[in-house]
Amino acid sequence: MAVTLRIEFDRPDAVYLAGELVTGRVCLHVTKPKRVTVKFPADFSIQLKGAADVRWNKSVTRSSGAGSSSREIKRYSATENYFVNKVCFVGGGTGEVDVCPGDHEYPFECQLPGVAPSSFEGVHGGVRYTAKATLYRPWNVDHTVRAAFTVISPLDLNDGWPQAKEPVRRKETKNFSGGASGGPLSIDVHLPTGGYVPGQAIRGEILIENGSDRLVRHVLFALEKEVTWRSSRGMSQVTRASVAAAMFDGGVDKQSSKAISLVMPVPAVPPSNLEHCGLIDLQYFVKVTAEVAGSHRGLQCDVPVLVGTVPVLVRDGTQESASAPHGPPPTYGSDQFEPDLRPLIPRVPPPVTRHPLAVIAIADDDKAFPPVRGSRPRRAEGPRTRAVIGEALRDSLPSVTPVTSRQRSGAAASQPATNLTMAVTLRIEFDRPDAVYFAGELVTGRVCLHVTKPKRVTGFSIQLRGVANVRWTERTSRSRRRGSHSETYSASETYFDNKVFLLGGTTGEVEISPGDHVYNFECLLPSVVPSSFEGHHGSIRYTATAAMHRPWKFDHTAKTAFTVISHLDLNSRLQAREPVSSGATKHFYCGLCRSGPLSVDVHLPSGGYVPGQAILGQIQVDNGSGKQAQRVLCSLEKEVTWHSNRGRTKVTRTPVTATMFDGAVQTHSSKVISLVMPVPAVPPSNLEHCSIIDLQYFLKVTVEVPGFHLNLHCDVPILVGTIPAFVQDGWNRTNMAGPSLETPSAPPPASPPPMYQSELPPPSYEESVLKGNNIMDPTDTYTMGQADFTPRYPVWAFSNPSFEKY
Repeated sequence: MAVTLRIEFDRPDAVYLAGELVTGRVCLHVTKPKRVTVKFPADFSIQLKGAADVRWNKSVTRSSGAGSSSREIKRYSATENYFVNKVCFVGGGTGEVDVCPGDHEYPFECQLPGVAPSSFEGVHGGVRYTAKATLYRPWNVDHTVRAAFTVISPLDLNDGWPQAKEPVRRKETKNFSGGASGGPLSIDVHLPTGGYVPGQAIRGEILIENGSDRLVRHVLFALEKEVTWRSSRGMSQVTRASVAAAMFDGGVDKQSSKAISLVMPVPAVPPSNLEHCGLIDLQYFVKVTAEVAGSHRGLQCDVPVLVGTVPVLVRDGTQESASAPHGPPPTYGSDQFEPDLRPLIPRVPPPVTRHPLAVIAIADDDKAFPPVRGSRPRRAEGPRTRAVIGEALRDSLPSVTPVTSRQRSGAAASQPATNLTMAVTLRIEFDRPDAVYFAGELVTGRVCLHVTKPKRVTGFSIQLRGVANVRWTERTSRSRRRGSHSETYSASETYFDNKVFLLGGTTGEVEISPGDHVYNFECLLPSVVPSSFEGHHGSIRYTATAAMHRPWKFDHTAKTAFTVISHLDLNSRLQAREPVSSGATKHFYCGLCRSGPLSVDVHLPSGGYVPGQAILGQIQVDNGSGKQAQRVLCSLEKEVTWHSNRGRTKVTRTPVTATMFDGAVQTHSSKVISLVMPVPAVPPSNLEHCSIIDLQYFLKVTVEVPGFHLNLHCDVPILVGTIPAFVQDGWNRTNMAGPSLETPSAPPPASPPPMYQSELPPPSYEESVLKGNNIMDPTDTYTMGQADFTPRYPVWAFSNPSFEKY
């Protein structure tokens, strides 16, 4: 063959735990030069995908009148995607690329989600993880190879599964009719524990009491799996099959009983429940069947058991009811991968990896599992829609962020099998510990590069960017016949994009010698950039990306985010220094009769606050109605307005912090409530200099009323700034220098923001109470660095009550 493709995983058995890093290489052998014309997004790529697929048919009989009927085949299916990670090795643009003759290796890696379900193959579908490498050639056949790998989501029987440690007992009884005399036939099954792992023996006692006049010929034991398949239309299908079976030849005579000891090893099967999969449920049962003579049906008894991946322990630290495998611990390949179970199971060797009991045929392009390695030509096609690099399918998954083995964090250190020696390590460090900068300041830092062997690169660059992005999807109904339609709205705004080559450039090659290298960088921020912000439908994000560009190979990159604060000085806003009052009134109706008013009035001494400051005020509730006001709720809410580039807007409102006053306000009475609500670390109002995201804050007071009546709401707009307002004459405006570098919680501004002489200490910079986001873009497949980012905002320490009293 002129072209040979092969996918190799770094682990011989290609078995990975959920949350681990899948690594390997694509081996390409070319016997003669291949020219690939690049007209599409990628021409040589690998795609790693995790998905669950369910599909079955059901025959339905329909009557068509006049006594006739017809049969109809209904098809049910569903798909659940967990991740799609596609990487282009060669090409990715337009033009032509020559693939030289010889052997080529292209390493790849993919971070598995921590909540991915275990691999599973069944009669109506499965949970499957595949890697597919494609050399795409327009107007010619594709060279493609596909390999499957196993993912295991650990199920620890010691953690959160009390039924796994407790004894299990089930009893079934049956009486025979049709002339048979005597008492009942009963099966009593007792298991010491309800949880087991593959390789462990299910031990128990079975008592057969035959009080009937029928002879029990055989007693059958079976470990059965029960699979529930769910379709996208709400239909479900249940299948049941045996995975292990045994038979007790000795029968049970009439009017007698017999005790049988059960010993049934658990074979290599997937764990129970298939957690994190919404389409397939998996349960296991120990099924005991007593077969009787004659035409009568036998008696069955089902005992539910839990199959996990980590065995149950008893108090002395040993495995309970275990049939431990004998022999030395197995090896797992060159990387010596072993799930770290030794602190948990001191007397049980590490598990071995075995294939399932059968190879299941799978539909579509995937031919069988375990993996089938090879290539298959495909017919020439026109332009195709391709997956975005590193696309994360969050609709099918809880909101959980992956941690790579290269992150220097506690979460990364806890992963059991990430002891891989990285040939290249990149790390971005800022000169300020908390990486907080003000608009107009100079961002300084360094890129730390560690190389274990010489590397030839075209260049080594650092890119600092400030970008705002907005994106949301709306579903609208067209007509009954055409159904609904999803429309996506988006907008983007770039504030700066600064890319600097620290070494080399875009052409030529330079060699980086082994060892540690440090490259300093600096970037002057514009003075009119908005503050950092992370929200549900978008963000204002500032990132630094270091990249080591390598010819004919993927780049080594590292990415991190930093916080930028655009000051909002409350002393320059009249609204922030003046008292604010607002009220609301409602009446209750019973037919044509109207009750007296229920009203709430909110009075605040000022309309502007900063994080760390308490909102002080008074809430007066006048209840002139006949309905009791049960309680009063007070919350600080943020209202975000998202603007798309097509003129469409979306408004979202969520609470930031809240407090509740339990005392009821009786009918025809009044109550005055003193409000003290600290403002947490949140971004400043307005998000000035950003035209696609608006941010407002409201103090929302709710008076709850009983029954079906609507509650009474009162919104008071407030301004959240970064510099507190002053009212005392002793506060004089100065340019007070910021804290020194020795104060890690408060970065020193190069261009200090306007401050005021007072006894108020400098602010600390704390992470926002609002949820952060994953900063990795779809193209950041091979990027190192911390994925999660939460901006930091100044929080003032109002320890002196005089600062709180306006």
